[in-house]
Amino acid sequence: MMSKKMIVILSIIVSVFLILASTGLWVERQIFNKDNFKTTAVEAIRTVQVRDAIANRIIISLTGSFPRLSDLAQKFVKPSLADFLNGKLVKGAVNNIAGEIQTALTSPKPKAISIDISALTGPAKTAANIIPKLDPDIKNAIKQLPPSIELIKKGVIPSIFTVGLVLMWLGRITGVAALIIVGYMVWKAVVNRESLILKTLGIYISIGTALYLLLIWAFASPLLATIGDGDIRVIISKIFDAFTRILINQTWLVLIGGLLIVAGGYLLQWFREEDEVIEPEAKAEIRKAA
Repeated sequence: MMSKKMIVILSIIVSVFLILASTGLWVERQIFNKDNFKTTAVEAIRTVQVRDAIANRIIISLTGSFPRLSDLAQKFVKPSLADFLNGKLVKGAVNNIAGEIQTALTSPKPKAISIDISALTGPAKTAANIIPKLDPDIKNAIKQLPPSIELIKKGVIPSIFTVGLVLMWLGRITGVAALIIVGYMVWKAVVNRESLILKTLGIYISIGTALYLLLIWAFASPLLATIGDGDIRVIISKIFDAFTRILINQTWLVLIGGLLIVAGGYLLQWFREEDEVIEPEAKAEIRKAA
């Protein structure tokens, strides 16, 4: 028989371990895995809001010295540029942005994120040489357009290299430990017909993961509020949302698992009550037969 105190202690340990294991798995599979990261990040980058923000950053970077040209570009070029960023011609550039963000997150030192705009500046330079009577200042400005621009400054995206590695290994260890403890508690519950073990375990897992979900949702707003630039905030928030959605879905699975364990506890209680009813009846039948 397990004491109530031991059941509660083990249930709390399992709840914490499962949260750490889920987070470690998410970090390993979604953040440190380049292919998975690119797949998720590219989907976020291709959303309308992010493409508009990137288009705005490109226009500001290229026309900042020419206010009149900047106003015209914002009015006439920005919508087409945002659509252009969703096309096949710049697929490589979008993939590179995702790759650079992943590198910035997982490398020991913070890095800036740049975007290759040669698919835009190349044709613009060619057109400037062909178009007659083009204002010399504008022509020179177009010729000096860079092949790439800095999209996100160094340090805006923090490095999680050390924290990520710790979470990965901690997640593996706690995941195995949680499975062992859960297996032990389920075995004890079934052998001794102690439904309290399963109910307590499931309730603590469900409450722990529910609190973790609230923490994830509460953590997002203050974190993103520290980013001053509106366009950068939009870009990072959409990518952040895409990845936290995966973590939230994982956590929901753990919570549902906890509820199923609670249901198992009630099922075990029902079986025990049925046995308690049947056993006296069976003994009575044996006495009658004797």
